[in-house]
Amino acid sequence: MSSYEAWKSWTHAEYVPEYFWIRAVFYAAITALAFANTFLSPDYLIDGAQDGVGALQTLRFCVCAAALLSPALILLALMPHKKTSRWKLPLRLLFSIVSIGMLALNAVAWGAPRDDATWLAVITFLSYALLLLCWGLLATLAGAV
Repeated sequence: MSSYEAWKSWTHAEYVPEYFWIRAVFYAAITALAFANTFLSPDYLIDGAQDGVGALQTLRFCVCAAALLSPALILLALMPHKKTSRWKLPLRLLFSIVSIGMLALNAVAWGAPRDDATWLAVITFLSYALLLLCWGLLATLAGAV
C-alpha cells in the first residue's frame, strides 16, 4: 500500500488541513456517549442502590449533552469545512438538534411522574415534535444526496 492510500482518509477529509483535529473531537464525543450509556446507566444499578439514580441520570445527561453539543459548537465557531464539503454543516447541525431533542425527551420521560396527565401530555407532545424533526432530517438527507 502506498503512503498516498494510507493517508487518503486524512488528506481527502472534509476539513481544511489545519482543522484535522476536529475528527478526533468527534471520536472523543462518540466515546463519551458510549461511556455514559454503558457505565452511567441506572438500569445497571444494584436494586438497593436507588438513592443515587437521580444523580446518576443527571451526570449521564450532562455527559451526553456535552458530547453532543461540543462538536456542533466547534463546527459553528470555526467553519472548518473545505469549500466542496460545506453542504455537510447544516446536516451535522440538524443531527445535533435531533440528538439533543432525543436526550431531552429521555430526561423528561425519566423524571416525570407516571400518574400525572399533564406530564404525559408534555411527553406526548415532545414525542410528536421529535418525530417531526426526524422526518425533517430524513427529508433534508434525501435532498442532500
